[in-house]
Amino acid sequence: MSKRKKIIRKKIAKRKKAKKISILGKQKIKKYASITAVGVLVLISAIFIISNNQDSLFFQLKENMQGKMMQLSADIGFKIKEVNLHGRVNSDPNLILTMLNVKAGDPILAFKAEDATSFIKEIAWIKNVKIRRKLPDRIDIYIEERKSIALWQYGGAVSVIDRNGNKLTSGNLDEFSHLPLVVGKYANGLAKDIINIIRAEPDIYKNTDAIINVSNRRWDLKLANKIKIKLPEKDVELALSKLAKAHRENNILDKNLQYIDIRLNDKIIVKPANDNKSAKKNYSQK
Repeated sequence: MSKRKKIIRKKIAKRKKAKKISILGKQKIKKYASITAVGVLVLISAIFIISNNQDSLFFQLKENMQGKMMQLSADIGFKIKEVNLHGRVNSDPNLILTMLNVKAGDPILAFKAEDATSFIKEIAWIKNVKIRRKLPDRIDIYIEERKSIALWQYGGAVSVIDRNGNKLTSGNLDEFSHLPLVVGKYANGLAKDIINIIRAEPDIYKNTDAIINVSNRRWDLKLANKIKIKLPEKDVELALSKLAKAHRENNILDKNLQYIDIRLNDKIIVKPANDNKSAKKNYSQK
């Protein structure tokens, strides 16, 4: 073999070896990079976990740093100066402010609207609430209150309820004296429908003092003049319509009666006051 060929072969062998070393080097770099990345992720995760451990030094340092940052933001003007409440009618504004858990001068950037929203929703009157932070210094609270529909009496207690039977308040009941009174263990959950039915007959509704649930099956009405009206389990609308017609024609609701029984389809049974016998009379029209 000539000397020149030997030299060429040596050069080719060196290049192959260099290439192999270069490839191996890249593989090692990738391997080390992967290991390093995993290590960094593990370290970050560990710091995150430790920093959320209230007993850890990282947590204390984080809290201290955040506190200083919030105070710095307040010092340059990002602090609460004004809280506006929109849509309130019956709910207690002081209770809402307590649930909001802020005071004038607090850093507004530290205020957490989500937490305050969940707390304010716990107030019985509050149906929906939206809280908006207006930088640099204002918080607006928009509330939608539940609508009161009746007073509910059960077990000696009287409460204001909404259309779903939820208790709203048991205080300041004089403010709600215009509402109809429903009585009985189950009356709160059934009040909405019976009230709507009675309202369809204004002459009867305006004279009704109480709507009494009987064994969760039917209702009695107690009028302002002490007359009791016994309603049927079914077809209450039809029965009240017949009674309203009888009143227009005979002033039956103004008579001196103990009760009016309209549970039968074809008759209205009345019992005069201070009379032990029932008088039956058909006031309805054919």
